[in-house]
Amino acid sequence: QAFLGIKDIRSIVVAILHDSVEDAQEGGTHPVVMAGRVFFHLDANTLLDVSVLTRRRQLGETREEFCERIYDSNRWRPLVVKFKDRPDNMDTLECITDYEKQKKKVLETERWFPNYRDRLFDLLEKEVALGRVSPAYLHLPALLYDDLMESVKREKARLGMT
Repeated sequence: QAFLGIKDIRSIVVAILHDSVEDAQEGGTHPVVMAGRVFFHLDANTLLDVSVLTRRRQLGETREEFCERIYDSNRWRPLVVKFKDRPDNMDTLECITDYEKQKKKVLETERWFPNYRDRLFDLLEKEVALGRVSPAYLHLPALLYDDLMESVKREKARLGMT
């Protein structure tokens, strides 16, 4: 089965857990306590991928710093998860009551995701060269980006953005 269209089990775990850690932070549970309970059963690569996608609010990490950290991570799986998670975020934007926050999320997507697409392609090229992923993965960045931009286009129209 798939979660957010993802079928790879490690990516599914990363997609679910990065939100769980952020939710724990917002609910007052310290992320280290949460991590100690859940992450004990996970391998180091999965932990690193979750860490990349978890915003460090308690350390004062800004949205900009968070986006930069994702870009700089040298890890392809978090970028795939980010690309699969963002259309869902776009589809639920209207649940955010603050109109300016909605627009900000759309603008952030337009700003960062072309960079993420290019970065993902570069990382996947290296993985293919090392024989760790199939060359078919090289089509993934463009497909993910195009799907996301359809969601962005819909939201911009709904928000009256040109």
